[in-house]
Amino acid sequence: MKYPWSASRSTSSASSDPEAGDTPLADMPRHSTETQRRNGFRQSTHPDHGERILEDIRNGNYTCSICLDPITPGNANEHSIWHCPECYNVNHFRCAKSWAEASSRNAILSALLALGKWKCPSCAVECPEPKAQCWCQKRSFGLLDPLSSERPNACLDTCDRASTCPHGERKPCLKLCHPGPCNVPKLTASRFAGGPDIAWYNQMKSTCNGFNTRVAMYTTGKYEVKSLSPNIPSYDMYLGSHLKPVLKQGAKSNANATHHFEFYQRLSISRPNPASPDDESQHLAIDVDIPNSLYRIMKLNKSDTVNEYLAYNYKDSATNLPTFHPVSEALISVGSFTAVSATQKHMFIPGLNIGIANMHQFIHDYDQEPFVKIYQNLSPYWRTSIAGGPPTLLPAEQDLFRKTLNEPWDSKNGVPLDHQLIMRTASFGHGRQRLDMCIQEDGGEKGVTVGVYKDMWVPFAIMASWKQRMYEQSLKEEES
Repeated sequence: MKYPWSASRSTSSASSDPEAGDTPLADMPRHSTETQRRNGFRQSTHPDHGERILEDIRNGNYTCSICLDPITPGNANEHSIWHCPECYNVNHFRCAKSWAEASSRNAILSALLALGKWKCPSCAVECPEPKAQCWCQKRSFGLLDPLSSERPNACLDTCDRASTCPHGERKPCLKLCHPGPCNVPKLTASRFAGGPDIAWYNQMKSTCNGFNTRVAMYTTGKYEVKSLSPNIPSYDMYLGSHLKPVLKQGAKSNANATHHFEFYQRLSISRPNPASPDDESQHLAIDVDIPNSLYRIMKLNKSDTVNEYLAYNYKDSATNLPTFHPVSEALISVGSFTAVSATQKHMFIPGLNIGIANMHQFIHDYDQEPFVKIYQNLSPYWRTSIAGGPPTLLPAEQDLFRKTLNEPWDSKNGVPLDHQLIMRTASFGHGRQRLDMCIQEDGGEKGVTVGVYKDMWVPFAIMASWKQRMYEQSLKEEES
């Protein structure tokens, strides 16, 4: 392949424009992937796609898919970058330009094969001529501020690329110049009077009134739980993956057998101060079996240190495993949840009469962190407290409940009294910050809150498990 750069070293001064193509290829520094592995940096685990790209580039852990050398930050021309607007894959600009020129020289063959003249080497989507520009494509690489090294290839301006917000509206992206997909919030009409920052603050500031437990959703293994109630101390929850194959006694082969909870994710919860000495909610585990759409609530006699290690601590542990002590488990309850699809977008947890609105979007657009609301239908509990019988929804009650879940969320719009909002996601501060889960606390006796009731952790565990599953799947797709 003939590159636009000379293969021999040149003593002429390099141009400030990487698109000029007069930088000798032999003068380009090369850092092998083995060298950067020895630097000790791990692949980024940030939940945001764009932030993972930036962190990996800063650490020399992002590999160009064309030359297989790491992409590193800097202001010299050899650090210029091209990124695909469709799959967000990043390559050296010099490599992308050579790839595009080679494709153009084979235009006749490409036409015979019904291929585009220049396609992204990762997703094969037809692309315009590659340019050495910042992520939002407002500035060329040579005009970027040297202070942008903390955000490689960024112009430090607002992105402003038009994208679809989680509510289906086309809006400009409000994040700083960034790689990866845009994260566009829904703004109200007040943006025109006070700007997007004030509009966002006004829309979010009172959305979790009465939901005193807050859990940060930006992590995938460890969740910090904080309560606004002074008598509830903060604590951590851990979400770990478990594989426990079941082999029936006397069976020669278990290859085709399917058993529940062979592979599951466990959310372990250990509250430091129980509400009472015999409170079964002090040490809990919520196991989620996604393939079989099942959950179970387990009572533990102590903290599940194995799950904590699998979820989070292994990232910072030494080579030797810590000492684990056995934990006894007792089943409290088991239940199921419904699958979701493009036509069945809400998830229902029948045993708890809980509905998670737009769960399909939460799973498949998890990178955009769409807002989610969770309701519990209290009508069967009120009805059965008088007439007796199991607290199950009648067909008419199910239809009315589904209508509530279909309604766009608005703190000013009322819902039926028996459809109680028990949990929702929100993002506080000026400008969109991290995604938090706001959860209603149990009032307890004499009106003194005892924190979140154990059943309310089930929808959170299901959502966290799905988010972790999709995050791990996205990492596999990037590695393949």
